[in-house]
Amino acid sequence: RDPKPAPTETGPGASAASLARVAATSISDGFSGVLRTFSGRVHDGVEADRSDTTVAQQLPTVSAGPHEARPSAARLRATKLDLLPGKPDAKAARKLADAALAKVDWSKPDLVVWVPATDEHYFPSAMRAGVKRQFGDRASTVLLDYPADWNFAESVSTGMEALRLFLAGVAEHGGDRRVLLAGHSQGAWVIGDAMADPAVHAAVDRAVLLGDPGLAVTHYTDRRDAKVVEVTDRGDRLGAPVDGREALLEGMSRIDRGDTVGGGAELAGVAVHNPQLATYLAARSVDPGQWKDDPHRYEHAMGDAATFLDAGTA
Repeated sequence: RDPKPAPTETGPGASAASLARVAATSISDGFSGVLRTFSGRVHDGVEADRSDTTVAQQLPTVSAGPHEARPSAARLRATKLDLLPGKPDAKAARKLADAALAKVDWSKPDLVVWVPATDEHYFPSAMRAGVKRQFGDRASTVLLDYPADWNFAESVSTGMEALRLFLAGVAEHGGDRRVLLAGHSQGAWVIGDAMADPAVHAAVDRAVLLGDPGLAVTHYTDRRDAKVVEVTDRGDRLGAPVDGREALLEGMSRIDRGDTVGGGAELAGVAVHNPQLATYLAARSVDPGQWKDDPHRYEHAMGDAATFLDAGTA
């Protein structure tokens, strides 16, 4: 007698559980396809807006600004930064500044400081290679770390304070060296808003801001500051101004404090007023694989960024 064929998941004899699994898988696959299609269409829109903005296109239109005397350590320590978006962690800022100062090679005539993007606590290899090619052995490269998390109000404020204290430490050490800053995304925000302070501005020789977020207060895209180049691609959705900046900062802070309901409500309101930003963030989260060429990535500009820091050209 022939053996009875085993029931398939969808054929005769299939259990209700098997049928439910197949149905759930089909629905899941279909929904995943919808999300991939959505992400792809948003990606296509971003790509259509991409401008591939370069450092050379954003070079300052002035060769030199007014003379600035190098500030003393005492002046930098006494400076109160006006554009802090929240309350800094003063103890953490001091610790972070000291950690960066401990890594400086004081024998070098140039000091290149990198301030990283959100969740990126490292000195990018593309930037390091650009510095090595441009400066040779003349530069000491240092990572100035800070929280770099999604509670932007506290993270950026702590980063700005860490930068101010780091510059005070450099001034206290003395010597004739150039101080050159570069940062990406939230790191660019830290640098740009800190440099709005006259003492911090005078302590820095040149700076490059890559993908400075629209949440930042101070921007240099008018190219009228001889010390600063800001490169933000037209397709970079994070570089656009945000309608409801304070609500976004408060929403992220509330979520960080555990108030997900209140914070989520704040962010939902921001999303309504910033649909392009909201759809970009949603599309990037549901299918990250399509966003490896996100215009918010600026590795391609880091070689020219190093050239500007050294020579003022690209």
